[in-house]
Amino acid sequence: MLTAWLSPLLLLCVVVCILWRPRRVNEAVPAAAGAALLLASGVVHLQDLAVVLHVVSGAGLTILATLIMSAVLERAGFFRWAAVQVARKARGSGRRLFGYTLLLCFCMTLFFNNDGSILITTPILLELTQRLGFSKQQALPYLLGGCLVATSASAPIGVSNLANLIALSIVGLDLNQYAVLMLVPSLLGIAICCALLYALFARQLPATYTLNAWLAPADSVRWFPPAAGDTWHLPRPQGPPRGPLKGHPRPLQGAPPPVAGAGGFDPFLCRAGIAVVVLVRAGFFLGAAHGLSVQWVALGGATVLLVLYGWRRPRGVWPLLRTAPWSILLFAFAMYTLVYAFHQQGYTQGLAKGLQYVASAGLWPTVLATGGLLTVLSCLFNNLPSVMVGVSTNRAMRVEVLA
Repeated sequence: MLTAWLSPLLLLCVVVCILWRPRRVNEAVPAAAGAALLLASGVVHLQDLAVVLHVVSGAGLTILATLIMSAVLERAGFFRWAAVQVARKARGSGRRLFGYTLLLCFCMTLFFNNDGSILITTPILLELTQRLGFSKQQALPYLLGGCLVATSASAPIGVSNLANLIALSIVGLDLNQYAVLMLVPSLLGIAICCALLYALFARQLPATYTLNAWLAPADSVRWFPPAAGDTWHLPRPQGPPRGPLKGHPRPLQGAPPPVAGAGGFDPFLCRAGIAVVVLVRAGFFLGAAHGLSVQWVALGGATVLLVLYGWRRPRGVWPLLRTAPWSILLFAFAMYTLVYAFHQQGYTQGLAKGLQYVASAGLWPTVLATGGLLTVLSCLFNNLPSVMVGVSTNRAMRVEVLA
């Protein structure tokens, strides 16, 4: 009797641990423990693990390779350079800066992935708003808006989110088929999200800000490519910045930073990195049209960037690889093992039968009910298991309808 309820109980406990994170434990640890208990109890078998590995390996490797590429560019100083260019291009307008910030976060997710976008750009935007002298209330729209747009920007193409890639693998769609179905509605949704963000925060946005000494005059704005004369990150003058954010854990102090070519900023690596990333993104869709799995394209791009990074900074490759999020592979594998057991024990079929009553009323009620259910599950738990459960439920509904 306990075995029959083991998969939903373990899935619930694992999600709670992921959200709670006692002692800051890595998310992969409770997920792996739950998967191990399912295997030990006999709910899943070794042959089931082979099926799970086939589904999640490509998605996990693709996201890992993308994160490595973004880490190379981050260490080359590209993202800090881009943030400063955004502040220069806005020419002292807080509202224009808000729009450019959302655009920056959108492009970050589009060319990399949503997790990397949020983790990299949030501290940079925090430092940027501090150096511009924004108050905490004025800085909040830029930080929150950037995170929300970075998350929603993973919808137009399937390679910007781990959950998207696993869902595509489960249902057997390639990236081109996904783009045909999702590109236009996703872009429309992002546009609506940006409009709502502006309507919500318009009064909090500063009307103007001062182009400080570390920002070039407006007439010298140059977007791309970065060159040796650019500042590679924001200056850190002696003493606290004007208008510090209260409660910031680490006051930004110290000597002025090195300029490009002296330590951090690498214009050549930035240019080469962006070229590789664009080629990799194009290669995803070209490869999908010819049956080439996305992980091989991503791994090829990551390898090229690592070779270039090793050539420019021979001692930097091993620290970068050592700090790469390798646990994402275990996390994806363990989470889908939990959802696979949940599906094999008939719980997704039960959800499908419940939605069948709505399906009899037509297409739109079915779409709204399914979307609403997954929205609630994602808000209460986590997007990855919610997407996995939702895709498995929809597949079960399709089988029953066709039968």
